[in-house]
Amino acid sequence: MSEGKEKTKELLAQILSDEKLLSSRAFSDKIYSDVPIIRRGSELKKNETPDQIREMKAIAFTSEAQWKTSAWLFYTQGCFMADYTDSFPPDTEFVKYYPTYRDLTVPQLRGYFSWRNALRHGDKPILVHPYLLMYSFELLNCIGTESPEESLRILKKLGELYPSAGQSFPSNLVQWITDFVVYYELPPELISDSPDMMFDKALLTLSDFDSHTDDELWTAIKQLSSYDIDESLFAAQYPEYFRNVIISSFRELSKFFREHRKNTLCDKYFGKPIESQCQLFSSAVFYNRQPLRNSTYELDPVHIYKCVNGTWYCYRYYGSRRRNRSLGNFVRAADSLMREHLDFRYKLTPGEATKNEVAAINSAISRLESEKRRREAARVEIDLSLLSGIRRSADETRDRLLVETDEDETQSVEETITTTEENTEDDGSTSLLNEAETAFIRTVLSGGDWNASARAYSILPAILADSINEKLFDIIGDTVIDFSDDRPELIEDYRDELEVLFG
Repeated sequence: MSEGKEKTKELLAQILSDEKLLSSRAFSDKIYSDVPIIRRGSELKKNETPDQIREMKAIAFTSEAQWKTSAWLFYTQGCFMADYTDSFPPDTEFVKYYPTYRDLTVPQLRGYFSWRNALRHGDKPILVHPYLLMYSFELLNCIGTESPEESLRILKKLGELYPSAGQSFPSNLVQWITDFVVYYELPPELISDSPDMMFDKALLTLSDFDSHTDDELWTAIKQLSSYDIDESLFAAQYPEYFRNVIISSFRELSKFFREHRKNTLCDKYFGKPIESQCQLFSSAVFYNRQPLRNSTYELDPVHIYKCVNGTWYCYRYYGSRRRNRSLGNFVRAADSLMREHLDFRYKLTPGEATKNEVAAINSAISRLESEKRRREAARVEIDLSLLSGIRRSADETRDRLLVETDEDETQSVEETITTTEENTEDDGSTSLLNEAETAFIRTVLSGGDWNASARAYSILPAILADSINEKLFDIIGDTVIDFSDDRPELIEDYRDELEVLFG
C-alpha cells in the first residue's frame, strides 16, 4: 500500500512538472479552479429575516399560544406588527383562503407588509388576494387604526378599490361591514347606503304605505320588483299613467289584505321577519374580545341584533333580500292589463297574477279613467261681465213696467225689482241658489262648520249638497260637492269658479 502511494505521488509530481501538458486543452478541460459564486441582491434578501418578523413568529411558540385560539394568535401577532414597514416585492402567485401571519413564509410576509405600506400611503398596489384578505382581517380587529370609525372607512375604501376581487370577497365584505357596525355599536347611518339597509327601508315603505307619499312608494316598488320597470316599452311611452296605476292598485290591494286577510300583502310577498342565531364575521379571522357580552343593537325596526352571554341572534327577513319575484309578478300583470286597456301595439302575458291582484289593477284603471273623464268634461266658463248684464236687464225691465202699469202695479214691480237688485248686487249667485244653499256652499268653500250651517236652516247636509249639485250642473257641467263619505268634499278642480260665484 505504501509503495502504491509513493508511485502516485511520483506520477503527480511528474505531471505537474510538465508545463506542456498543463497548458494543453485536454488538461484545461479537466482541471477547474475555485471561483466566487455571484448572486442577485433579491436572492440575498430572501435569506434574511428581519428581527421583528422573527420575534413575531416566535409568539406562536410561547406557552400561552399553545392553548389560545388561532384568532387570538392572529390578533396578538397583528398588534405586534401593526406599525411595521418593509420594502420587498410581493409574492403574487400563492393562494391562501384564510391567510394568517403564521401561515406565510418570510418572503411572503415581507411582501405583505410592503404591500400594506403602499396601500396605507394612498397607492393602489397590484391585487394579491391573500394580502387583501389579511388586511381586511386586520381592519375587522381594528389592528393598526386609532378607532373603529377609521377601520370602517378603510374597509369601505377597499371595496371601492377592489370591487371584483375574487368571487366571494365583495359579498363577504358587505356582510363584514354590517357585522362591524353591529359589534362596535356604531351609528346605523354610517351604512345607510348598504344593500341591507336599503332593502329594509324599501320594505318598510311598502309595509307602512299609508304613511308614505306616492313618490316614496314608487321608488320602493321599483327597487324591490323583479320586473324591471325601466325596460317596459309601455312604461316608457306612458310613464305617468303607468306610475299612477301601479301605486293606486298597490294601495288598494294592501288595504284589502289589511282588512280581509290575516297576513298583510308584504307578508305574502316577503314573508315575516324571524329571530335566529347568527355568527358575526363569518368566513373571517376575528378575535372576539368580549366573549360574554350582553347587548341589543337595532339597525332598523325589522333588523335587530341581540347578544346573550356571547351568543348572537338576529331578527330580520331571512328570504331573498334582492328583487322580489311576487312583487314583480304583480307589476308585470299591471303592465299587461294596461296594454290591453289602451290597445297597446305590443302585448304582454300577465304572468302568475292572482285574482285579487287582477281585480285591484282593473279597479285602479277604471278609477283613473273615470277621474280623467271628469276632468275633461265640458266646463262653462263664467264670464264676469254677465253679472253686470243681469243688472242692466233688470233695470230695463223695471223702466218698462213703470211706464206700462198703474201706481199699484208699479209699486209691486219696484219691490220685485228691488229684491232682484239686492240679490244681484250680492254676487249674482243667489239667483242660482237659495239662502240656505248659498250659506252652505260658502261654509264648505271656507272650510267652516258645515254641520252648523245646515242646522241653522233645519236641512240635512246631504240634501243641501244634492240640491247645490243639481242647480249648478248647468253652469259647471259636473258635480261640485262629493258627499259619498257622509261629509261634503269640494271638488278642487272647480274651486276657482265657485269662489268667483260665491265669494
